Amino acid sequence: MRICGSCLAVLLTCLTAPAAFGVITVGSNISTDGGIRAQAVITNPTGFDVNQPGVPVTAISIIRINASFLIRDSLDINNGLLVQKHTPLTTFEAWGDGNPLTRGAPDTDDPPFQGLAWPYRDRYDFNALRLDPFDPIGDNVGTFFDSQPGVYGFVNVAGWSRGGPTDPDAGSDIGYLHRGITGMGEDAAHPASYFLFDISALEGASDRDVTLKIFAASAVVVTTDGQGHFFQQLVQIDDFTTTIHLPEPSSMIAGLLTGGLCLMRRRRRACIPFGVN
Repeated sequence: MRICGSCLAVLLTCLTAPAAFGVITVGSNISTDGGIRAQAVITNPTGFDVNQPGVPVTAISIIRINASFLIRDSLDINNGLLVQKHTPLTTFEAWGDGNPLTRGAPDTDDPPFQGLAWPYRDRYDFNALRLDPFDPIGDNVGTFFDSQPGVYGFVNVAGWSRGGPTDPDAGSDIGYLHRGITGMGEDAAHPASYFLFDISALEGASDRDVTLKIFAASAVVVTTDGQGHFFQQLVQIDDFTTTIHLPEPSSMIAGLLTGGLCLMRRRRRACIPFGVN
């Protein structure tokens, strides 16, 4: 049996690559620090480049995230929960105020900012970075829905950070891959916190649990071969389900007051194609 030269090269690379190399994976998580933060993190950073079979690469940053959220009340009642995008985001959460690589205050949106977090608002909040004139503003990314009794959620939460070696038109500095309010998913210590929202009890016992599922999620990661070359790779994220204990009544009242101040600015919502450029 004869093996072609290119096939043999790929085979030898696979046989000699470190055992840890496999498939790059990304997982979902949540944090309840200051509201509910949806997060994504690279769980296995080592794998092979999808466009160059046999070339080992390491994932170093999550630059795009797409996810939907399903929330189920433990009580079978109508309109028992208030589910809303977290508002107001701080200026640091909204546009990285104080960070050396902030792009400054948004020029397509006005405070109070809500929901989608920095730097995953880049594509939507800055005219120079918009890829489609009909993109929503950052506040409107993620469409709320409910189905009573007891089902709520958001769909098409599509975060998009711009800049870095694979996106030089928006700034080639590698620092653009290592920003964010907690990180850009480089590792468990630096999860990408991309969407902030709140859940409060309106009816029924406030001391109860809700189930949260993050589904239909994917991420685009930046990878490197360690030789100064950078690539992009689309990674599907497994569904994630967890239980959240609702806040105490005082937090619920604060959430209601905040919700009354929320400005729901409307613009045509675009369903963002989510692939690798």
